[in-house]
Amino acid sequence: MNNSNLQKRIAFWLLPCTDDAAKLTRMIGQLADRFDTVRFEPHLTLQVFPEEQVENPRRFLRESVATLPPVTLETTGYARWSEQFNQALTLPIQMSPQLHQMVTALHPERFLPVDYHPHISLLYGHLSEEPGQNLCTEIKPQPTYHFDRCAAVRVGLQTSNDDDVLAWETLATVPLSGPL
Repeated sequence: MNNSNLQKRIAFWLLPCTDDAAKLTRMIGQLADRFDTVRFEPHLTLQVFPEEQVENPRRFLRESVATLPPVTLETTGYARWSEQFNQALTLPIQMSPQLHQMVTALHPERFLPVDYHPHISLLYGHLSEEPGQNLCTEIKPQPTYHFDRCAAVRVGLQTSNDDDVLAWETLATVPLSGPL
C-alpha cells in the first residue's frame, strides 16, 4: 500500500432506495445551490476505518452486511444545524434494532461506538447560526427513509471543505438482500 493511502479511511455507508435517494439528492442540490457549497450522494454513515484495516472493501461488505435485509429508518422529525462543516445540516435518525445490527456487523468487535449518532447529511459547509436555525424550521423531512444498499467509500482523514468531499471515491456497492 502506498503512503498516500495511509492518510485515507474507508467509510461504510447505508444508501437510500431509488425514490428516497432522488428526493434527498434534490434537497441536497437545492441547498448546495442556495449556499454555494458541494453536492454529494445521500447516505447514512455506518462505520469508518483506516484504509489499511480493510483489505477488500467489497468482500468485507458482502461478508458483513449484504445478507441483511433492506431497512426502513425513522427520522426524529426535524433537521439539526451545526457549526461543523461535515454536519452543517443533518436529519437525525432514530436508532433501531436493524440499524444497530448493521453498525455492529461492520465493527470487528461487534459493538456500537459510543459516539455514534446516525444521521443523513443535507448540507456540508460553513453555515452561521441564524440561517442554520432557519433551515431547521424550514426543512420538513419525511418520517421514514428506506435503505437497500451499502457502499464502501474512500474518504480522507477529515471532511472539512468542499475539496475533501469531491475527493471521495466509491470503491464498492452491494445490495442488501436478506429476507424482508
